[in-house]
Amino acid sequence: MSIAIPSLRAAIAVPSWTKNELWRKAHATPSLDLRFADSRSLVDATSGENLVTFTRASSGTYVGSDGLIKTAVTNLVLQSEDFSTTWGLTGIKSFGSGSIVNATTAPNGSSTADLIVEDTSNGGHFTFQVVPNIVSGTTYTASAYIKPSALRGFAIGFSGAAFNDQSVRFNYLGQHQLTVGAIIGYTITPIANWFKVSITAVAGSSGNGQVRILLLDGTGVSSYLGDGSSGLYVWGAQLEQSSTVGEYIPTTSTVNSAPRFDHDPTTGESLGLLVEESRTNLVTNSSAVGAATGTPGTLPTGWGSIGGATGLTSQISGIGTEDGIPYVDFRFFGTTGSNFLAIVPAIGVIGYITNTAYTASIYTKLVGGSAPSGFSASLRIRYNLSPSGSTDIISNFSILNTGSLISNRVFSTGTTTGTLTGAGLMFLQLSYSVGQVVDFTIRVGYPQLEQGSFATSVIPTYGSEVTRSADVASISGSNFSSWYRQDEGTVFARYDQPEKGLSLAVINDGTNSNSIVLFGATITNQQISANMIISAANQGRIDAGGSFVANATSKVALATSTDGRGLSCNGSAVTASASPSSMPTLSELQLQGSSSFTARKGGHIARFAYWPQRLPNDTLQTITQ
Repeated sequence: MSIAIPSLRAAIAVPSWTKNELWRKAHATPSLDLRFADSRSLVDATSGENLVTFTRASSGTYVGSDGLIKTAVTNLVLQSEDFSTTWGLTGIKSFGSGSIVNATTAPNGSSTADLIVEDTSNGGHFTFQVVPNIVSGTTYTASAYIKPSALRGFAIGFSGAAFNDQSVRFNYLGQHQLTVGAIIGYTITPIANWFKVSITAVAGSSGNGQVRILLLDGTGVSSYLGDGSSGLYVWGAQLEQSSTVGEYIPTTSTVNSAPRFDHDPTTGESLGLLVEESRTNLVTNSSAVGAATGTPGTLPTGWGSIGGATGLTSQISGIGTEDGIPYVDFRFFGTTGSNFLAIVPAIGVIGYITNTAYTASIYTKLVGGSAPSGFSASLRIRYNLSPSGSTDIISNFSILNTGSLISNRVFSTGTTTGTLTGAGLMFLQLSYSVGQVVDFTIRVGYPQLEQGSFATSVIPTYGSEVTRSADVASISGSNFSSWYRQDEGTVFARYDQPEKGLSLAVINDGTNSNSIVLFGATITNQQISANMIISAANQGRIDAGGSFVANATSKVALATSTDGRGLSCNGSAVTASASPSSMPTLSELQLQGSSSFTARKGGHIARFAYWPQRLPNDTLQTITQ
């Protein structure tokens, strides 16, 4: 007779917190763990679900893992999941009288797919949306999820003033039948019982364009006698400036753009989710449109003449793109007759405001020859004063760098003073000694001038000012209550910010009256700080040890409960507070939100985690080391 002895290994339960280094340090599994830098996604590592609502009502740029400046996918159609609103109907029954909102389960599992049903007219049967500001010569890709509800074929296409009538047509089985007009290409991908289809074409002119989703008869014809009952399920429409299909970005009443997972331009390190405030590039042609090589060549449209280069021959010796940056090469050669020259990418800058911070930036490097004797460089913001004269905001830098262009972005920041008048300038000034024989070439790209005390991500312009909208990253509703505990908890974050006085995270009830706020540093000190407000009563700020360093990675942990708060940064001793005796009732998390809960100020969040318990003080210190 043998007796079975249970395996010792099987008898020992392995805690879930052993799965990850941060979890092991805490000896606890967080209820929320957003690993933005590692996953480059919004998915919570604990639940495996995307709990974050992210919006930005414009395009935005970032540095990709390949070291190139890229533009995030931006969906230009509105109401991408609701065809009863901004979408037009031709030969389609109106919603509520045949067509149905939220008629079936969409590809993402939500009950948000609509049914469009053809009427009994003899002609075309399609839904469409007019999209303004289509740019001539630009490549666009339209896509949508489509599922036939009967033996009807379907098509996706373009129309309107900016496009010729172009479409790609399929039978109800998803088999290609016909391509109408000159297109670059198309795709069709089966997804469960849906098809994701796309069409790519170049806009023939600027103006309004149309995206269309069409029903077809059994032979692939788009004009036919409708039967009043056949239709298509439709969901997830998208139009983007791209030659390929990007990730799907849902929209409601405004355009929407994808979150940006940024990288260090020099090391390639993944920095995490980039969240920025709204900014406007006052340089109207940062993309150097209109430049042409020659002696002297043609300056980019709207750029000022090269000034001060007495005795030198100047020429635009090259144009192109490096690291995703459109550049212009300026060559200067001869004998110097003056001690400086200027390259002016922004003239006639209007609207300077007194006592306001501005920041200029530009990518630049030396690509030919060698620097003259006594060489120095400065980036300047010039504003005019009333009744006469002007003042420059100046930043000196080395232009002798010869590495990658993306790693050589220089900045100038300052605050205007005095009574301002007229238009101003932004320019790059190169200074040297007189009487030298020189031959050198300077490469410049993506000049930017913005109102603010630090530079933000590149905002490309092509002939007029462009505004990048604010990033909004938040969690609310059941996505919030699924991980947040009202009576106690611990927040951990790894992040960087461009300056002090910015909020890393705000947990609130949608008002200023109840909140927990974690600051990158307060305006008045250089320490990481936290605050709590209950029923509009300030519970007192607590400051962590150490100093805030701009654009440097910090780790911070904040524990809260009715037994008191504790705060540690980068392994510092915990700063504790006995207050409060109660906790505020909260309902949403806003990442990189300001204390007013509306503006986003900027920076990267590499990781954000939350434990539904107040971790001990020594643990706070351990997890931030």
